[in-house]
Amino acid sequence: GGCCIGMAILSKQVALMEAGAWGLIILLMSKKEAYRRWYALSLYVTGVLIPVLFVWIYFYTQGIVEDFIFYAWTYNTVYFLPSQTLSIRLLNNVKLLGEFFIDKPLLLVGIILASISLIRDTYHNFPNPWKIFASHQVGLFIWLGASLVGSLAGGRAFVHYLIPSMIPMSLVLAQEWDRWLQ
Repeated sequence: GGCCIGMAILSKQVALMEAGAWGLIILLMSKKEAYRRWYALSLYVTGVLIPVLFVWIYFYTQGIVEDFIFYAWTYNTVYFLPSQTLSIRLLNNVKLLGEFFIDKPLLLVGIILASISLIRDTYHNFPNPWKIFASHQVGLFIWLGASLVGSLAGGRAFVHYLIPSMIPMSLVLAQEWDRWLQ
């Protein structure tokens, strides 16, 4: 999994959000002792770094590592740095999400119901609310949240930016659908 995220980082910087989310998910959802969780996390981080390092080494040996840094990192940072005011960025994100969910109202309803379900589960585990963090549902919401933050971070209203969010969104809905059918 780490290698896949590493390759995603090479093509789109917003995959850094998902890389962090998966690291958090590994730490939260592992039922093993602490040292095994950290070992699993170190394997994941190694996997993330392998493709990035191979590509960096290639460009370095060709004498064009500056081009790699520019096109893989610097070129896109303009969209994540304060090149837009916060109000314009928020307005573009509202427009983007509005267009997306107007075309797919059942998806919005499903996400709202899944969120209510997560809150309900947390409330029912109130004596031990931390128990909820070991659930797959929380892992999916962490992934979905990180993916949405990455998709919306640039503040540019292009619906195709939400494509990475569709995987965790679909899994959240499938998990809830399964729970409703039981």
